Amino acid sequence: MRVTFVLPELNLTGGVRVVGIYAQLLAERGHKVNVLYPSPPKKTFKQKLKVFLRLLKGQRPSKLTCPYFDHQKAGLHELPFHENVTQDDIPDAEVVIATFWNTAEWVAKFSESKGQKIYFIQHYEVHPWLPVERVRQTFRLPFKKIVVSGWIADCLKTYEDVLVDAIVLNGVDSKQFFSPAREKQTTATVGFMYSPRHYKGTQIAIDAIELARKTNPELIVKVFAAESPTLDMPLPDKTEFFLSPHQNQIKDIYSACDAWLFTSIKEGFGLPILEAMSCKTPVIATPAGAATDLITPENGILVDDYSAEKIAGAINLISKSTEKEWRQLSENAFETAQQNSWEKSCDQFESALIDSLESSKDI
Repeated sequence: MRVTFVLPELNLTGGVRVVGIYAQLLAERGHKVNVLYPSPPKKTFKQKLKVFLRLLKGQRPSKLTCPYFDHQKAGLHELPFHENVTQDDIPDAEVVIATFWNTAEWVAKFSESKGQKIYFIQHYEVHPWLPVERVRQTFRLPFKKIVVSGWIADCLKTYEDVLVDAIVLNGVDSKQFFSPAREKQTTATVGFMYSPRHYKGTQIAIDAIELARKTNPELIVKVFAAESPTLDMPLPDKTEFFLSPHQNQIKDIYSACDAWLFTSIKEGFGLPILEAMSCKTPVIATPAGAATDLITPENGILVDDYSAEKIAGAINLISKSTEKEWRQLSENAFETAQQNSWEKSCDQFESALIDSLESSKDI
């Protein structure tokens, strides 16, 4: 099967990482996979001036490298356009997959020779900084729709009256995220991933920690992020912060915590949920992304709203748990992660692609 993924750009987001994983696994199964992305937009005069001034200071602009396609199993091609699709540059295939709202607009213009049209939806991208009506229109395009969580499927049904064709949860790489035998930390320790974006719910985690410290002032906090915390949303006192840690270091951060906080308000999936679980760390989560698909009372704590008070209560509950109670929670979290490998996810993703081809033949 010839498969084409169309990316909005080449970047280091979780969504692009997921495409990189599927591209590799599908190629290893014998499919011919191409990943296409547009050339960067032309720099404005102001942007060019900034680059020039940096060069005068001896600061060479860093070139973005994306390691998600280093496997070289799939073809990776930069397209000679940014906004205007030139169909001649798109290879013929059995399946062509849009991966973001603007790529869905591009793919909608493709002829049938470019493949059965699939919309791989990794978030309910109705954000105020995007052209919301255009985004919503893409959900109504006559594509087969694959989503990565029940949360997205619910949003599309509730707010857009759109049904999806398949829910395929992301997986986790247990060779990258793992931990030896675990014990509860001597001093209660929690962690979370920092993001300045409001919908990521970082402020909920910060407020919950402040509340939990009223009961447990010795609570240790570990945080990592791709960028430094902002002045208007500082980290709690005595937080151990890791800026852009190496991938091999992230598993150690997860493994050093008794619980990982996932406090998103809106989230397509939330890769840290399974990553933490794979490191035998139970997750305390708000009801967003894949949290509602993965977290049960046996392997973590899923609160029923976006309340810092309830997250704080869950932190204190795990902090007060006995070694035996915590270890059972930890082992159950690990078992959940083991049941959600990328190979299993690829089985389901591949089946969804094949089903879409079969159903199109029946029309």
